[in-house]
Amino acid sequence: MTIHFHWNKDTAVLMGIKQSGKSTTIKELIKGVKKENIIILDSNREYKEFPNRWIPKEYTRDELDKFIRHCRKFKNKLIIVEDIDLYFDSSHATTEFRNLMINGSHQDLGFIATLKRPLGNPRILMTEAIHLFMGRFSLKNEREYLEDFLNSRGEIEKLKRFEFWYRNNDLDEEFLWKTRG
Repeated sequence: MTIHFHWNKDTAVLMGIKQSGKSTTIKELIKGVKKENIIILDSNREYKEFPNRWIPKEYTRDELDKFIRHCRKFKNKLIIVEDIDLYFDSSHATTEFRNLMINGSHQDLGFIATLKRPLGNPRILMTEAIHLFMGRFSLKNEREYLEDFLNSRGEIEKLKRFEFWYRNNDLDEEFLWKTRG
């Protein structure tokens, strides 16, 4: 099956343990998007070749909010936040983040976030995302948390490296997605 990611409208969330293929999948999603149209909160300092790169001073909710306020000054951009779970210390979303997730597409702002742990993060990441990529997790309670959200029980447990259980919330469809990693 094909994934149609509209870079300046859609929201994608990629979850999985380290080295599961999240960054590889991002590269596939943004293929063809001009680097000037992408704004990155570069938590891991991996996107040196992108001109609109924000290096965090600290990993706090306030720093994430500053970044979002900066991005909301623009239109027709794709916002990427690697390891967004570094910025949350509870499952409550900040107002800035909630507003971006709910109405960022009306400003022609697409959004991609990665995270290594689904628990303890705002559930709005999963409920407002159009594209969900759920990869491998070592902890049983993390797999069960995600499977409660899915229609396909047991799929997360079977995943291998560079495989994700994909869910499109708009189309209510799910299938196995393999990256080219």
